[in-house]
Parts: sequence; structure tokens; C-alpha cells
Amino acid sequence: LTLTVAAVTSGGTVNGATTNITTTSNTIPLSTLTSGSTKIGAHDITVTTNATSGYTTTVKGTTNPVLVSGSNNIDEFTGSNATPTNWSSPAGTSNSVNTGFFGYTTNDATLGTGTAARFTSGGPNWAGTTTSPLEVAYSATGISAEVTRIGWQAEVNALQAAGSYAGVVVLVTTPTY
Repeated sequence: LTLTVAAVTSGGTVNGATTNITTTSNTIPLSTLTSGSTKIGAHDITVTTNATSGYTTTVKGTTNPVLVSGSNNIDEFTGSNATPTNWSSPAGTSNSVNTGFFGYTTNDATLGTGTAARFTSGGPNWAGTTTSPLEVAYSATGISAEVTRIGWQAEVNALQAAGSYAGVVVLVTTPTY
């Protein structure tokens, strides 16, 4: 089993959403977030495995919510992995309570649990990170170099406190024999 994570440059797309930041293989540099303006980045993950029953790749945050700055946070997006939704702007009226959102999407239309095309059908659809590992890529057979694009989006409104927000998301790929 091999998993590689590659950067995606600004101007790329994920599920029809255009990226406006350039990622690195291990960062999502959101830079300065301004009210009403989304930041979208992506990573290409490539999985190669000879596992006869394929693999599953999951994503999770190390904290919930994943983006924090001192006592302030940017909340996870309101869509879930089971029921991702079209992006909606944060409308909270109290700092750190739905005044900022961070979420993810995947272009994998053949997920192994739930509705297979839940992120791509009528999408792009987005979900909020959790501390539980949730499926973002899947194959039922051994494959050679399958590429899946994972997208990341953040947005704040005018009530989100200024700060240097940071967090960690983890991608884990597990073979199935």
C-alpha cells in the first residue's frame, strides 16, 4: 500500500469548485480570511495497493473544531460526511459560534459506505471535519495509482475574531484484504 499526497495549484477545480489557494503536500495555507470570501484549496491523493478488496481513505481532525486561535475557533461546516451539503456562508451572530466554517469535499463518486456519490451528486457538497475518521476515498479492488482530489474550504463572517488559526487534519488509508 502506498499513499502520496500532492499539492494542487490555485485555479484547479474540485467537484466544480475552483481553488483559489495553492496547497503544499502537507499544508492548507488559508492565509488571511475576509468576511464573505471563501478560500478553497485541494490535495490529490494517490493510492496504490495490491490488497484484493481495495482500500478506504479517511479524514479526521485532531481537535473539534479543527481550526483554533487561543480561545477562538472556526467551526466545522454544517454538512456531515453522511449527508454533505452545498456550501453556505456562516451566519452566526456571536464570535466563534457559526461565524466561520471549515469543511472538506471529495471527487470520489464511488464511496463504499452510505450513498456512494453523496459528495459529487448535485455538488460540490461539503462536510465538516470531526475527530472520527470519515470516508473520503474508496476502491473495492486492488488498484494501481488511483487519484482522488480532496477539497478544503474556509469562510468567516465579520464577527469572527481575528487571529492566527491553525489545526491538523489527518488522512489515513487502510487496505482491505
